[in-house]
Amino acid sequence: MKPFFSYNFDDKHFVRRVAFYLRKQRDIAPFCYDDVPHENSWVRVVGKAIDDSDGFVLFLGPQLGKTQDEEIELAVKRRKESEAAGREYKVLRVDLPGAARLPGELNFFNTKCHVLAAAGLGEAEARDCAHEVATSLGAAWVPPDDLPLSYQFDYEKDIIAAYSRGELPGKLIEAGCPREWPAVTRRVGDAENLVPEDEIGLFGDWDHEHGAPRDEEPQVFVAALADYYKGGPGNVRLALPEARPRKRLYYPNRQGGGLTVGVMVSGGIAPGINAVIAGVVERQYLYAARGGYENALTVNGYYNGLDGLIRQGTLPKPLKPDMMKNQNTRGGSMLGTSRSRQFMDNDPAVREAALKRAVRRLWDDHGTEILYIIGGDGSMRAAHALWKTAQDMGYDLSVIAIPRSVDNDILWVWQSFGFASAVEWSKGFIQQLHTEAESNPRLCVIQLFGSDSGFVVTHAVTASGVCDLFLIPEKPFTIKGISGYIERNLRKKFLDSGRVSAYGVVVMAETAIPTDAKTYLDEEEVGLTDREKKAIQDFEDNHRRVYGQTPDELRSAGLKLVSRMLQKCIRQMAGGYWKDFRVFTNEPRHLIRAIPPSSSDIIFAHRLGSLAVDCGMAGYTDFMISQWLTEYVMVPLRLVTLGRKRIPEYGIFYKSACASTGQPPDLS
Repeated sequence: MKPFFSYNFDDKHFVRRVAFYLRKQRDIAPFCYDDVPHENSWVRVVGKAIDDSDGFVLFLGPQLGKTQDEEIELAVKRRKESEAAGREYKVLRVDLPGAARLPGELNFFNTKCHVLAAAGLGEAEARDCAHEVATSLGAAWVPPDDLPLSYQFDYEKDIIAAYSRGELPGKLIEAGCPREWPAVTRRVGDAENLVPEDEIGLFGDWDHEHGAPRDEEPQVFVAALADYYKGGPGNVRLALPEARPRKRLYYPNRQGGGLTVGVMVSGGIAPGINAVIAGVVERQYLYAARGGYENALTVNGYYNGLDGLIRQGTLPKPLKPDMMKNQNTRGGSMLGTSRSRQFMDNDPAVREAALKRAVRRLWDDHGTEILYIIGGDGSMRAAHALWKTAQDMGYDLSVIAIPRSVDNDILWVWQSFGFASAVEWSKGFIQQLHTEAESNPRLCVIQLFGSDSGFVVTHAVTASGVCDLFLIPEKPFTIKGISGYIERNLRKKFLDSGRVSAYGVVVMAETAIPTDAKTYLDEEEVGLTDREKKAIQDFEDNHRRVYGQTPDELRSAGLKLVSRMLQKCIRQMAGGYWKDFRVFTNEPRHLIRAIPPSSSDIIFAHRLGSLAVDCGMAGYTDFMISQWLTEYVMVPLRLVTLGRKRIPEYGIFYKSACASTGQPPDLS
């Protein structure tokens, strides 16, 4: 359904919040004039939008907008045409506080259309108004989640800059960003932490006996740059709570009671997952042993992530400290894992059903009070949606996220555990394949991680020092651009070797898709399947971004486009040497994911698990445990879900990587 929204620009912030909530529903796409580029004339843009609409919603504020009377006339004409063709064209009027009276010539909207009234202009009123509009238009309504419509940020510094101004830009609020810097939710308890500091570490509470406010706690500023603290109207204190044990605990939250917690892995695997699980289990049992409820503690390990949680007949496995022996050094996941497809489905009804089923399974079936989710970007979003769903259902479920991303693409994570191990092994694979390409002269195209970013590729290429070209999704390139560069590079090597041989190594991320990919969809040498062609089209339709897991067809299509078109272009080079030149490919992603973690990743991952328990036991919830700058902190999941971290192409490290390969800054 495509309703046209008519409004006075003075009321646009409220109207756009209504539109935000409607876009969270299935198959409702309201048109707001502010959503489109204003390159064409107003008449052309609005006329076409009303012609394409199947409904009209008039938002009537204290004053009729300059163009609203014309929009109303077009809507009345559109309605008559629809009725003549036997189609329904729904028309609504929404009266905002202090709504003006419509003039007599617009009587249709006074007497013949359904009228709604907004009780106010706040967030709750916008959500309620969206519910009424959807119902009046005959659309189903699913309570919307708390997530933005899409990735709004690629870089933490951009988030800091936006909030440090003192007032978030309206377009970001309208897209679902919190109006103010979010805080971590905490349920304050009065139980004393009986684990001594010499065993668990110094407590993080302020000394309340000496006058510090009870609700204050140690904070870590999010930026090291002095520019953010110079004062002025935008001088906002942007900080995150420090992650440490606390003196006062919330759990167990009943006298003489026990505690049931759950831990699961969602998404792909990464070196260090088992060390996180060990950290969680060992720390929970330390609290229980000192608190005197060791026999009343249950730590359930849920197999195969969120999808495994709601699968019929799948039971959790109780985890004990003695089961954690030797787990720290193992790769993979002792609990398995799966992608949270249902929990991030495009259909909000599917998402809602999966989330409610998961909450009931956790709370009603197993009595789970704290859930630890180890996962990537999509899992962070699912964790926040799960916590919010539990709150809406009246369940006091605490959800704590522990970031896991070989891609290193989760916001507010200084460096993900497993990333350093993956880069080291990737460097080794690149050097080995370079030896292969050099010994039997050919061009090797290696596809590494990077569902939406090129952190592994860029780091591994710089560390290896043997690559000729790297391709990442952040930096646009074309087949023509990379072919020209590789041709020049190979020809130079051929001449430098005395016309004996030429070889090279290209490293690409799994979603490094050429911007001119559509030109080669039907190229015989590329040989794309129909599903691969569709994956390319979907990628373009999603503004060249991937949300969640990379589709296998997109990954294989990208590798075919780059490797096979490079081979075709090289074989067409002048001179007999090139006519049979070969390009071979390698995809070591799964081998790298399954490697055992390095010592530093083991220590880091185990500490994240332990600190997650420290903060969870103190009553904190809906947060991600992380190391930010030099400190361990709790990051509100609403901040984490604002986007997905990417490499800024203007950054020093990206420029250094280009210098290591010698590739030009522009490959388009």
